[in-house]
Amino acid sequence: MHHAAWAVPDASNAERLQRQALSAVRAVHPPRPGRPPHPRVLDSLHALGAFLAHRGSGKLPEAESLLRAALAGRDAALGVDHPDALATAAALADVAHFAGRLPEAEALHRRVAAGRGRALGEGHPGTLRALHGLAHVLRESGKLLEAEGLSRAALQASEAALGPEHPDTLAHLGAWLRGWLHGCMDAWMNVCMYAWLAAWMHICMDAWPRDFIAAWLAAWLSSCMTGCKAAWLASRLHGWLNGRMAGCMVALRHDCMATWMHSGMHMA
Repeated sequence: MHHAAWAVPDASNAERLQRQALSAVRAVHPPRPGRPPHPRVLDSLHALGAFLAHRGSGKLPEAESLLRAALAGRDAALGVDHPDALATAAALADVAHFAGRLPEAEALHRRVAAGRGRALGEGHPGTLRALHGLAHVLRESGKLLEAEGLSRAALQASEAALGPEHPDTLAHLGAWLRGWLHGCMDAWMNVCMYAWLAAWMHICMDAWPRDFIAAWLAAWLSSCMTGCKAAWLASRLHGWLNGRMAGCMVALRHDCMATWMHSGMHMA
């Protein structure tokens, strides 16, 4: 029922399904004195908490309470490095991030990244997604150098493991470029650059040969970079943006538009 609830377009009906599922498993598996809740109860606590965090329209406090209960139970029953415990820690990190508690979000993301690295391997997509989340929080916390390094490492590892066209790789590419550009410009110049780049991509995406777009964009970014970064980016842009790699350009254009709007709202 939990997976079905996420597919329901109406958030209120989806929430009702999640709550019904939690009530049902609690009835079948009542509390056990001195022992963690039953695994299915923990699964339902996590599912409802994660749903409310992302689709609950202002129900972050309840989402946080549910996820904290799920995390405590999973840590006790499964261990702190179990994939289920780390999934709940990642969801709780999102809640802390949404609430503006960046130090707490950073600590939870570090736990998830380290735990998945030990359990799954440093190059596993789940580990790289955890690094992606950590880099985002670090960037908002002003720790731009560490964020840029994590985003670049995640991008390179994702490209090697999944290929340059995979959605995860494209997300890492957008995060790395966004982080690098944030570190190079002050807030106003950042907003202006994103507005220009988003508009330019929107106009020229389908009008100009992608080889030309790749070469121009690589040359423009390379003029602001040191030699090793310039060569690395230029070599990948030609591959990513050429021919059937057009999806990367679409993703980067979307990322620029979203960041421009986000930056503009912060400037207001």
